Amino acid sequence: MDNFVVFLGCNKKQLPYLKKIKKQNYKIILIDKNKKNLGIKISDQYFCSSYLDYKKLNLIYNKIKKKKISNIFTASSQFAHLGASFLAKKIKIPYPTLDSIDICLCKNRFYKIF
Repeated sequence: MDNFVVFLGCNKKQLPYLKKIKKQNYKIILIDKNKKNLGIKISDQYFCSSYLDYKKLNLIYNKIKKKKISNIFTASSQFAHLGASFLAKKIKIPYPTLDSIDICLCKNRFYKIF
């Protein structure tokens, strides 16, 4: 059975990461809202979605949940980690929680900890 990596966001700067993961014999499930991104040609499956659209990410999850997904990767903006965390929880693979990421992104929440 193939091992898959869910890859969130892929502009020109993320392309080297996508190629490196592909060279390690993983199948790539790419999620990006840009229908013209360069990673589509390299990926094995592509879904057009923002990484903050949880409703759409849930629909994508329902389409990929039977695959053997080993990991989730993003080198995109910090907000991509919110979508990655959402999917990781559904797929049941380790990733920082939505709440932890939100604390890091929301300065008011972050500074209340200290």
